[in-house]
Amino acid sequence: MTYPNPPATAIAVTPARHALQYTGSNSAALAAAIDDFTVVSEDASGLVFTSGGQQLTVPAHGWLAYRHGVVAPEDVFANDDDFRDEYMDVDQGGGHVHSLILTTGPAKPAPATEGEE
Repeated sequence: MTYPNPPATAIAVTPARHALQYTGSNSAALAAAIDDFTVVSEDASGLVFTSGGQQLTVPAHGWLAYRHGVVAPEDVFANDDDFRDEYMDVDQGGGHVHSLILTTGPAKPAPATEGEE
């Protein structure tokens, strides 16, 4: 394997996690998106499901983060605030801009065309 940086140089990494919000009525969509996810029950108090061999509960408007198709107990969040305390949207993370600065200067010779070399 070739590394873009020598192995002794640390590179920033992040686990491949995804997150979905439970709206109170989208349990079928969650089950379709998360490989190891089985709905046990759903009512006004929330959603009870199994994932990774454990039974878990999330209230309406709570969040589920999952990795490798499994929701871990520590990745079930009751509300947006709790979820945002732990995770942020990767699209919002960098916020950096690349500026391209164009300059002019003295003329350069035209490139040689075929047969003029």
